[in-house]
Amino acid sequence: MEQQLIEKEDRLFSLFNMKLEEASDDYSRISMPVTDTMLNGVGIVHGGVLFTLADIAFSAAANYGGKRGTVTLSSHMSYLAPGRRGPLTGQAKCIRSGKHIAVYDVEIHDADNVLLAKGTFEGFHTGMDNIQPATK
Repeated sequence: MEQQLIEKEDRLFSLFNMKLEEASDDYSRISMPVTDTMLNGVGIVHGGVLFTLADIAFSAAANYGGKRGTVTLSSHMSYLAPGRRGPLTGQAKCIRSGKHIAVYDVEIHDADNVLLAKGTFEGFHTGMDNIQPATK
């Protein structure tokens, strides 16, 4: 699989040691290890970590091939079970894509395939293909 923009340029993708397992038009699957720094005060994976994985899975699917410049417009996440065992897997599937707006279902599973979180992400197609990263 050709290296995607998210693998080359997304800093959180790299920081969390994520791996793009599969990607195609309107679909992606990303895995991520669980480390001690990702746990909240009660010893389970922090909800913000789960959301980050979901958002990046959405972005990888929506921007496959660097073709749309799609950014998150809105999202809703339901946290269904505590995350305890990694690696975690985020999977995004397009359920509707129009001229400007796309809607994706995203699921996060743990190493035992337990559904930890499920979300809906709406994206806006900016029309800026192959967006260059911001400079410092």
